Amino acid sequence: MNNDKLTVPAHLSEESANLYRTISESYELEMHHQKLLLLACEAFDRGREARKVLEESGLTTTDVRGVVRPHPCIALEQASRIQFLRLLREMNLDTTVASEVQPAPSLRQVRRG
Repeated sequence: MNNDKLTVPAHLSEESANLYRTISESYELEMHHQKLLLLACEAFDRGREARKVLEESGLTTTDVRGVVRPHPCIALEQASRIQFLRLLREMNLDTTVASEVQPAPSLRQVRRG
């Protein structure tokens, strides 16, 4: 991708726009990666919006029958977070070859110290 004419989508928040810009400038993204990055940034923003609503409204809401229920934005925030992480994983931005990564020691090895 030629990043000389990088255009960050205007609807992204400043934080997401910075992420979009940083990743776009750090990697050569193919068209499908650009689409995944945009979707990831939008999911990040959606999760942030849900978090703001929760901060203002609280974690619960009362329905028409007076029953206290979890606020719907809890599920929206969680789903957005999962979507963001999955999209980033799908982009496969890690540059370390799996064979170069040392496996974490097993619990038994840690205990023997």
